[in-house]
Amino acid sequence: MLKIFTAYDKKSLVKSAIILLLPLAAVYLSYRISYLYYDIEAASFWVMLVAGAGIAIWSFVNPRFGFYTAIISTFIMFFVNRVLHVRGYGFVIEIILYISYIGIIVKRKLNHEGAGHFKHIISYFILANLLYTILEFANPNRTSMEGNFVYLRELLRQIIAYLIALNLFQTYRNMLFFLKVWIATMFVAALYGCFQQWNGLADFEVSWIHLSETAVNLYSLPNGDFRKFSLLSDPMSYGVVSAVTALFVMTLLVTSRSRVEGAKYVVVLVFLLLGMSYSGTRTATLLFTAGLVLYFLMNIANKKALALSCFFLVVFVVLIYGPFYGNTTLNRIRTAFTFSEDASVNVRDVNRERIQPYIYSHIFGGGLSTTGESSLSYNPSHALAGFPPDSGLLKFALELGWPGLLLNMLFYFFILRTGIKCYYRTEHRIAKRILLGAIVAIFGNIIAQYSQVAIGQIPGSFFFYACVAIIVRVSQLEKQNIEHKT
Repeated sequence: MLKIFTAYDKKSLVKSAIILLLPLAAVYLSYRISYLYYDIEAASFWVMLVAGAGIAIWSFVNPRFGFYTAIISTFIMFFVNRVLHVRGYGFVIEIILYISYIGIIVKRKLNHEGAGHFKHIISYFILANLLYTILEFANPNRTSMEGNFVYLRELLRQIIAYLIALNLFQTYRNMLFFLKVWIATMFVAALYGCFQQWNGLADFEVSWIHLSETAVNLYSLPNGDFRKFSLLSDPMSYGVVSAVTALFVMTLLVTSRSRVEGAKYVVVLVFLLLGMSYSGTRTATLLFTAGLVLYFLMNIANKKALALSCFFLVVFVVLIYGPFYGNTTLNRIRTAFTFSEDASVNVRDVNRERIQPYIYSHIFGGGLSTTGESSLSYNPSHALAGFPPDSGLLKFALELGWPGLLLNMLFYFFILRTGIKCYYRTEHRIAKRILLGAIVAIFGNIIAQYSQVAIGQIPGSFFFYACVAIIVRVSQLEKQNIEHKT
């Protein structure tokens, strides 16, 4: 893990140790001095100030440190909120990302490097989406400006994460390093999710759920227990991120070259799938199944892939049709494939049918942040206020209108098109390995958009846009290799 903190040019172990120890020493001294001469609140303030300044400075000097610090922090912030009921960490993470990207820009300017990495059709779609979002500020149907800025802030966070990943993924080694960090972090989250299931939620977690009646209704299970959320914001986010990560791990498992490596991936995959099931998120089960189908179709001639697909098929049949009826987790998984018997699905279908006239009559949508719970705060008098879209695609149609929905659908299409096209053209083993994982993970996320707002929440958005950056960079590297050969 020390590599995360080293600069771009490889420094010695002594320098790296000094870089690590100096901020720790400064934080400790700040705490001791403040505690002795003031009080514990002043001590906490100065510790946060010194630590924050140190992280900000080092993120500017070494953007890779800032990028991974932001990612790991997203797995901590929700846990801290449940313990201390302290909010605002999302804003801190965004600051780290912006400072890291500024550091990248400065470094590229000093090295007289252009914006070659950005020149790709996928990047242009991201830019077009940003411009269209800004144009939505003039939507006459919106009733407040605050919701526009909140929506734009979230979109910019995703774009900055993509741009940082695009610049950091200079080589396949950089991409593999990101995957190792992400999988390791998600493995910890999966372990904690399993701990919640096997030992029960902690008292502070149960208290946190009961702070909101909506959370109690969404998290409750028929047996009186709650759906698990691990270190993430909610069960849906935990289930979806676990599922897409499991898809990526599955591709790495099949292409592993040693039994030891394969055994590690098996352990990680098992806990990720357990965590996914304990979240009680039916969408996660559906997206994993869809990703598995795409994986099989792309590797239909691969014996290992065929064997793994057959194994999952057998497990699927046993779980869905086996004579097991007393397990709440298993029963919830089964409801993902019995749509007609699922009350929540029926309610969603009624809501979608009811809102269709609004979509037809408002070509450019109702405006940003006009649906969902947040709309009750930003646009309480809007016709869509409080309407639960329960779908990322429906949310696009309602808030951004037909052009916004079409723009995002084309964005998804060109991501998959670029990835699949490059996958079949490249002969580079590592490139094929990580491309396949990125493709099935992104495809799973897109499938999840049909029934949930699955793309955009942290930390899942980091993984989604990092996978997009992987597809873009691999396609660029392969193009460079072809040009070099010719």
